[in-house]
Amino acid sequence: MQCKIQTGLNIFFFERKREQLLVSLFKKDYRSFAKIYKEVWDELNKNKYLYEQDQKAVSQIQNIFKKFKKKIIREVFWAEEIYIKIRKKNSDITKKEIKNPGKVEFDDWFKLLGISQKQYWQVLKTVANFQITKGCSNYCRRCNEWALAGRRKHFSYSAVKRITKDIFESQNSKFVHYSASDPLDWEDCGKNISDLLMFMKKNGYKSEYGFLTKIPKGTEHIAEKLLENDTDMAVSISDINRSRVGKIEKKVNKKFLSHHDSNDLLIPAGLDDDFVSIKSSITDNYGTEITPEGVFNIIPTFTSPLNLTGQCRIKINKETSFFLIGKTGMDGLCVEYFYPLKALNLQGKEFVLPGLLYPQVENLLLDGVVDAAVSPGMMNVYNFFKTFEKDAVKQRKKLVPAVVKTLKKQYYKNRKGSDSNRENVFLLGRDIKNYLDLCSMEKNNRFKKAALSYFLRSIVDYLIIYPDKREIVSYLRKQDKKKYDKIFFDLNLSEEFIQNKYDKLEITTFDLFNIFILRVLNNPLDNLVIDYINRYPSVYNSVKQKYVLIKLQDSAPSRQD
Repeated sequence: MQCKIQTGLNIFFFERKREQLLVSLFKKDYRSFAKIYKEVWDELNKNKYLYEQDQKAVSQIQNIFKKFKKKIIREVFWAEEIYIKIRKKNSDITKKEIKNPGKVEFDDWFKLLGISQKQYWQVLKTVANFQITKGCSNYCRRCNEWALAGRRKHFSYSAVKRITKDIFESQNSKFVHYSASDPLDWEDCGKNISDLLMFMKKNGYKSEYGFLTKIPKGTEHIAEKLLENDTDMAVSISDINRSRVGKIEKKVNKKFLSHHDSNDLLIPAGLDDDFVSIKSSITDNYGTEITPEGVFNIIPTFTSPLNLTGQCRIKINKETSFFLIGKTGMDGLCVEYFYPLKALNLQGKEFVLPGLLYPQVENLLLDGVVDAAVSPGMMNVYNFFKTFEKDAVKQRKKLVPAVVKTLKKQYYKNRKGSDSNRENVFLLGRDIKNYLDLCSMEKNNRFKKAALSYFLRSIVDYLIIYPDKREIVSYLRKQDKKKYDKIFFDLNLSEEFIQNKYDKLEITTFDLFNIFILRVLNNPLDNLVIDYINRYPSVYNSVKQKYVLIKLQDSAPSRQD
């Protein structure tokens, strides 16, 4: 089911309109597009200032119009006038912001957030990104983040020091000082990133990550100093900055670590996005993000019309009661997004969310549609369902002696005290039993049905709440229907018929999952799917780390609740 403590209904106005515009285009309803487009202009015209998320959405809307312009104005010629008006208004807002970039002091920022001290301290513990500047002077055409062109707003030096200090003192060293911005862009009263790094060094604050830059024009002197000092950093290189980088390296007689040296990105994002395809995630970060305008829970997603930046930001406000545990780099890649995520509560205690967040459900709906789009986690849904097949179960049986030996070493490497030994015996027995369960074909069939039921219940809830998103997913998966025979979309189709196909190895569990998805995209209350959900009610058991059928699950040991 969807997580009850996060409705996800905090989508900004322009993001919602962006989705409605895409739906009208997919339906080739250009008159509806023009009507919604005018609503965008009417709302934009009321504003003298836009939040970063709104500005990105307006930019995306404008690029959507340009991509489909010929088809739109062929039927609604006056829509181009709206495009011109929006472009002019957006340009005026941009110029005003760049000319007079705002400075954000800590007290003003914290007051605007409206969150409590308890919430703030949990944010600090889970921060993955600390965006110290709004906007970026590197206007990269293929920016995955759709970064706003030009430096618009920044934290003051005192605010950056205060928040940086608070983050490190919360025992968090796995974060970076940028996101949709360049760290060399940040400047306040003559202070720059070099001064911030010096502040961190003096106070013993050591980050586990360096930073990535493109060395914006005018910041060459900063880059030179950083290179001379062997700062932990990397440079993303393209033809735009190649000669600039070369000159600095020649002057200093040292080489930058090159993070990326190509004009082409693997994912055509930003202004090159086609708005009709599914591509890989562009981030492996889970956790929270601090920006000059707010704080957010962040989750990797596929890069698609649902999430054009390859990640979803859920705004944190006074009602927020969970904070996603920060997972970055390889730790982030190991997160299997189709399980409920781990988070901290207001008291800082780790717990597992009671359901899937809506971006996770979107990943389920899109995973496996395009082979080239890898999962935003180490294991994708296709491989997940393969773990329930006979071959996988047989392989696990063969590994039982090796697994038991490894577990014993893990729990008995430190034998100190009788209480510790009793606890180790308990944990070892639990883990061995959990592994042996995976070696039983009968139990694997239960786990498989439980997972299918849980995923489908989450998807049905999502599709009912978000009708526009449902239309977008339906469009993205329209070609996918051709993989399956029309008989699977017969309204009178029975579970027994499908099960027979499965038993004869004519379809896989992943095929079955996709058949169910395609049916609920057509009708969220499809009888076959609803009957399956009701027949196999399930929950996620965080101790076993498995989906289990409610009637068949074992009660979890009380000390692990």
